[in-house]
Amino acid sequence: LEEGRAPYSSAAVKSRVKVYGGYFECRMKMNTAPVRSAFWLYDPLSDERHRKYAPGEFSEEIDICEVEGKHQSGAEGKPYLVNNATHHYVTPYLEGVCNRVNVPYGKKNFIKDDISGDFHTYGFYWGKEDLVWYMDGKETYRIKHSNTSYGGFYRPLHVVLDSEIVDWHESRCRNPNIDQSLLPSVAKVDWVRHWVEKKAKE
Repeated sequence: LEEGRAPYSSAAVKSRVKVYGGYFECRMKMNTAPVRSAFWLYDPLSDERHRKYAPGEFSEEIDICEVEGKHQSGAEGKPYLVNNATHHYVTPYLEGVCNRVNVPYGKKNFIKDDISGDFHTYGFYWGKEDLVWYMDGKETYRIKHSNTSYGGFYRPLHVVLDSEIVDWHESRCRNPNIDQSLLPSVAKVDWVRHWVEKKAKE
């Protein structure tokens, strides 16, 4: 549970193994409740706590997509947000408690229609020089490693799928404001895929 959001809870799936580079894709139908669902890459340094809690390091996050579900009452007609972003969290770092420095880069894509009513495909290319985001096969954002902080993203990260109870954009999900008629609500994942580039023969 996130602070101030009880009694609501949400779920997450995280890969056991960290992966690096290639193309990531997920076909997902977002929550129809006003919560945020996401497909992202992350390393909270939980397996290297000596780095996590000491100054001079950073934790990494790449948000392939963060998508809000239906708006709360009163926000009808406003656009929906599909977020593409990167983050470097400077240590010492404890999620939600001690983020002394968060260095984000990204793009907020605003969609007219509620996209929680159908499946959409969210993709991300993690190349040697470029980071590229896609939605339904169309490029939505591109940035070079050299344009992000701390030299880019060259460490393996966990793959994560989740839904989060947050006060974000037009969702406004703070307890007790969620429309109870929309609960329980489920984000559905059809598939997740990861391709890696084949190494050239020497």
